[in-house]
Amino acid sequence: MTKARRAAAWAVLGSVVLGHAVCFALDEEAWPFLLYPMFSRPPRAGEGSGVFVQGQDAEGRPFLFKAPHSWPLFRSRLAARLATLAKSPDAEARLDEAFVELAALYERNRSRHAGPRLTQLRIVSCRWSTAPEALHEPWPDACRVLREYAVPAVAP
Repeated sequence: MTKARRAAAWAVLGSVVLGHAVCFALDEEAWPFLLYPMFSRPPRAGEGSGVFVQGQDAEGRPFLFKAPHSWPLFRSRLAARLATLAKSPDAEARLDEAFVELAALYERNRSRHAGPRLTQLRIVSCRWSTAPEALHEPWPDACRVLREYAVPAVAP
């Protein structure tokens, strides 16, 4: 290896090590030196938001769809896809079809999750405030129902 190539290799290695050291000293993250949240801290205060699929049982209690409820669909993408469908030109027909399929999927998966009998499905947009040190309440401050679907009664 030539001296120039060796010097370039040491310079690259030195800049990566120096970048890590600076991130460590400042207690912050900076790409490309840290690609993972090693030194991250939650924001002191702020606001979060999200779109969720919510079910309702026979007693009228709402519950959030979790992974076993909508398996094999990804729960994290499901609500966003439904919200996108809600903005499409033929939203009514497409959402009705999606809700029918989702309710059927929920019932098929009941052996996996032992959840309550489903009476209603909703797409909800929620927002919540985060308190200092991210000690926020598990329930959102406000939710807005984007779309509802009443699940037809099925014999148990």
